[in-house]
Amino acid sequence: MQKAAPRACPPMGSEQAGASGALANLQQDFPAVVYSLAEVTRNSLAGGIEPMNMTSSRPYLIRALYEWIVENECTPCLLVDAAWPGTSVPEQFVEDGQIVLNISPMAVRDLDMNNQAVSFLARFNGEPCEVYVPVSAVSAVYARENGQGTVFDPEQPGPEAVAKSVETNAPPPEKEQKDTGKEGKSQPGTSKKRKSATVLKLIR
Repeated sequence: MQKAAPRACPPMGSEQAGASGALANLQQDFPAVVYSLAEVTRNSLAGGIEPMNMTSSRPYLIRALYEWIVENECTPCLLVDAAWPGTSVPEQFVEDGQIVLNISPMAVRDLDMNNQAVSFLARFNGEPCEVYVPVSAVSAVYARENGQGTVFDPEQPGPEAVAKSVETNAPPPEKEQKDTGKEGKSQPGTSKKRKSATVLKLIR
């Protein structure tokens, strides 16, 4: 049986040369479309390309972390800056300007997490309450059982945030509720021992 002749290997760099030739032809045909990476970098550093303004990633991360925690059969909690403009939470559970909210499906109703705020209905010490939390007021999202989650960088409310807090239709805080110091299973509010952010563990 006659053996087939061995296939000759292409010389080193032939594929790169072919790719470079194709890119050169493309640049020649469409000079206004094709840019090299170095050229794009130079233009960007020189101010030739305007930076793209993107919306905040915080609301998307809040929703993703909530889904992740619930799917792992844990309790999602929000650490909230209660002093943020437009925030409406039960004031009797606020300590040092912060409050921890249990937003598990068993604890709240009508949960809405959009790009502007997190809102829901819940009971605190047996009293119904409407909660409204702007996304910028959310300091952390974590699982109550193990503290896994993430902490967001603090933000400073600008004039537009203060103006929106005046125009928003967020419900006012419930001020007539009595604080008995007891927490029911369906209550988003937590006791003082569970509101510390030091137990949080960043996701790796």
